[in-house]
Amino acid sequence: MTDNKNFMKLLSWIKEGNGTLINVKLFNDEKKDRGVYSPYRIRNNKTIVKIPRSLIIHDGMGQNSYYGRLLLRGPHSSINNLQIALVVIFILGDMQTDRTFLPYYNILPKKIGNFPIFWNDKVLTLLKGSDMLNKIKKRRRSFANDYEVIIQCCPGFQEEFSFKEFLLIRTLVGSRNFGIRIDGIKRVAMIPLSDMLNHDMNPNIKWYYDNNKAQFIMKTNSSIPGKVELTDTYGNKCNSMMLLFYGFALPNNKHNQMTIKFIRRPHRTRSERKKASLYCELHGKLYMGFDDLFAYEMFTFLRISAANESELSRFEYRRDYSKPISLRNEVEMLRLLHNYMTTLVNNYILSLSKITEIIENIGKNSQEYLALLLIQGELIIIHFFIDMAKYVISQLKRREIPIENKYSNYTSRLYNIISSTNSTAPNL
Repeated sequence: MTDNKNFMKLLSWIKEGNGTLINVKLFNDEKKDRGVYSPYRIRNNKTIVKIPRSLIIHDGMGQNSYYGRLLLRGPHSSINNLQIALVVIFILGDMQTDRTFLPYYNILPKKIGNFPIFWNDKVLTLLKGSDMLNKIKKRRRSFANDYEVIIQCCPGFQEEFSFKEFLLIRTLVGSRNFGIRIDGIKRVAMIPLSDMLNHDMNPNIKWYYDNNKAQFIMKTNSSIPGKVELTDTYGNKCNSMMLLFYGFALPNNKHNQMTIKFIRRPHRTRSERKKASLYCELHGKLYMGFDDLFAYEMFTFLRISAANESELSRFEYRRDYSKPISLRNEVEMLRLLHNYMTTLVNNYILSLSKITEIIENIGKNSQEYLALLLIQGELIIIHFFIDMAKYVISQLKRREIPIENKYSNYTSRLYNIISSTNSTAPNL
């Protein structure tokens, strides 16, 4: 049965269950994307969907299922997300027995190869150099662990439901659930139709659960012209999180980040021991720009790395290095930053320019495209800091204030070391 026929059956099922739907239709575009739209103009703050509680699946229903009760009585503490696991257990059981939510199950995707945990080794090779490989392995282990815990606590579960079946539903629940409160209890819930809205950073739909009416309600955020897609937001996430949890990535995602880790070498000399005592290790997420605290923590760590004996004696505390301490030190810090970022670039198998060329000529829903879009985002961040370091070093060599606006949040801190009469221009 086609998506459109399944969708019409879903709408009929919702209406028969006392749900409310106003001019909601399914679309499938040429890229095989799927979403929801209204063919007509909708005014602001208009209620367009009401899903009654009786049509909502939540973890409380899993708690009351046969295998859910067995799991809760057993040693289940190592389950990574118990509420999601309970929803999965309910859905797997209901699919085989009562099939209460069959019209909803029929609309769920059957092929989910866009999620990185299903990518083959050839595609994963494209991720060499990225911490995304570790995230994928961790998520795979997490799902495998949950399945093992369930089959240990629930005799008979493995005979009824294979790991492959569990993995499909676990991935779908992880990507489509809503967090709502039902009768004061926080629930993980699957909301038919509502979970079909695609992501947008400026969504035109808002939603909430109304306990008095026992309904999940969707309203417009603004006046929406006809034939415009109805959208929700999945939050401000980088492409690695979008891929892991939802199976897609965004071009030019301003929330992209990458994992950065600095560890000091063995502490043989007094100065090395001093540096280690000030700041031994740094691990975190780096964005493009200077709007988050981690970039400044990275500069602090590198200023300590660049400090000479005199500076280590003069500046005794980590907080002293949170701002530039001398022209010499700042230039050396930037050199260390440049070298570190250049090393990261060399860990990837493709250059930024090559990736940009390739993604213009491959299918936008292919695994390769998604992998390269992720790597492109990370390399853009790395090159931002490489270019910044080169530019600022060249300006500091001439004792000039860097004027590039995109670096201004950082370069505004350089006035004191440039104007200081005691600063000596380093020999670069």
